[in-house]
Amino acid sequence: FFSSRRRHTRCSGVSWARRCVQETGIELILTSLKDPQAATSSRYALYTLSILDSLWNAILGNRKNEKIFLDNEGLYILLDFLEVCDEIHRKMALSCLCCLVENPKSVPYFCDWNSSRTMINATQPVSYTHLTLPTIYSVQISVVAVSLKK
Repeated sequence: FFSSRRRHTRCSGVSWARRCVQETGIELILTSLKDPQAATSSRYALYTLSILDSLWNAILGNRKNEKIFLDNEGLYILLDFLEVCDEIHRKMALSCLCCLVENPKSVPYFCDWNSSRTMINATQPVSYTHLTLPTIYSVQISVVAVSLKK
């Protein structure tokens, strides 16, 4: 995954990541997010930030990579990660989640997820203290009902 940059020398910055990521790179990101130490260990803080950065730059915004990510239970893994991660990772993981759910194909995955820890699903309200974002601005959160038709 990371060595693909050397093979594609014409790619630069974020664009190389979006064009050059391979399915094995997505699997690497998913495996890393599943690691319990990545979510909670201070020794892995920078590593985990780099994994979230890779998710942001290489997968999100690219529909093909998002599809591979979703098909490999990426949304479930990201939600599980969010449930246990340290505060240092929460903001970036929430940003990734917000970007991912803009993809209409993620809605069924989002509605289907159930926490293995608390047994709530992603559409149920969560405690405000769990998702506190420090800001000087007021924040308004709205909920949109989605109808899924086959």
